[in-house]
Amino acid sequence: MRFSVFVVLFSLFIAYNAQSQLLDDSTKQVYSAKTVKFIYEGDLFKNKKSEINPDTLLGDFKQMVFSKALRQDLGNIGTATFDIVAQPNKNLFLTPRYSVFEVFKVKPESIKYFNTRSPYTDLDYIQGSKGYSRLNFIHSQNITPRLNMTIDVDKYNASKQYGTNTAEEKLVDHWNYTFSSNYSSKNNKFKLLAALIHFNHSQNEQGGILEKENLSIEPSKLLANYRTNYQVQLTPGSYNRE
Repeated sequence: MRFSVFVVLFSLFIAYNAQSQLLDDSTKQVYSAKTVKFIYEGDLFKNKKSEINPDTLLGDFKQMVFSKALRQDLGNIGTATFDIVAQPNKNLFLTPRYSVFEVFKVKPESIKYFNTRSPYTDLDYIQGSKGYSRLNFIHSQNITPRLNMTIDVDKYNASKQYGTNTAEEKLVDHWNYTFSSNYSSKNNKFKLLAALIHFNHSQNEQGGILEKENLSIEPSKLLANYRTNYQVQLTPGSYNRE
């Protein structure tokens, strides 16, 4: 269902772009990084007038972690994580240790609100060790000179390293998408920013029961999943999801 909605919206973007006026871009430099601009929510609150152009340099392409701070996780990207150094709790609705997936969420202050004279697309794919892969897709274009629509999709997976039935069994299954839009009045006195964020992060548990000589229960009374050396993985129903 979510993929179908994405296809429909993307088709509308393409259809609108196909109907736009053709320009002489074969002999003139019509489009460049300067024809795409964006602002952050904080810039608007601080009444900053300047807009930012996308950086065309290839930077941080080896940086695959989600935060450069000192963090401890469960051994793979996307697993529950928390700061080694104590951090102030900025969200009063989250009690300590209930924010172990907070680093993977989309922060409202990090959303880019574009103003594009030419359609803008940013696509990157990363494949690493431990079954890690990540795909990020951003497409933005103006519907009118004062109205913009942007979609940002982020999908990544990580595989279990032990206690698995198949080689591709997922440990982490994450995907989120952000629809954002901004509108400016004719006199530029009023500006509207809007964003819809969908966050879906699931981490399956891995492990089992360690074999002990003083086990106080007969193996025949254990669930079928635990009868082989007491080390078989937990049932698929054991997971954390946010």
